[in-house]
Formats: sequence, C-alpha cells, structure tokens
Amino acid sequence: MLALKYLLEILGFALLAAAATVALSDLSMLHRQSSLILNNEPCPVAVRPRWLAVGRLCALALVSLVAGLSIQALD
Repeated sequence: MLALKYLLEILGFALLAAAATVALSDLSMLHRQSSLILNNEPCPVAVRPRWLAVGRLCALALVSLVAGLSIQALD
C-alpha cells in the first residue's frame, strides 16, 4: 500500500506540472502573438489557450493527490 500511496502522489504532482506547462506554453504563444500584432507584422495563426485541457489535468491531479494522501502508512 505504501508503494501505491507514493505512486499516486507522484502522479498527482506530475499531472500538476503538465497542466502548468501547457498553460505557460499557451500564454507564451499569446504573448508572442500580441507583440506581432503590436509591431504590425502578420501573425500566422490565431492562438487559443487550452483552458479545458488544463482544467481536466488539474482535476485528475487533485483526484490522484487526494487518493494518495488518504492512504495511511502503518508502521
């Protein structure tokens, strides 16, 4: 059970890191696109943030973390 506890906790933190990476990547592309627009340069494609995917990753991460934290390690 202890291995499952740590596996769920590591999975939860990894999913949170993945969600943060997706969100920061999308925000970085939005920033680059807005600076292209301000400089009157043509922008190739409109960028839309993937908020739904980020939210789903966070929800899965929280479920995994709560499950991992609810397992009690016995001595």
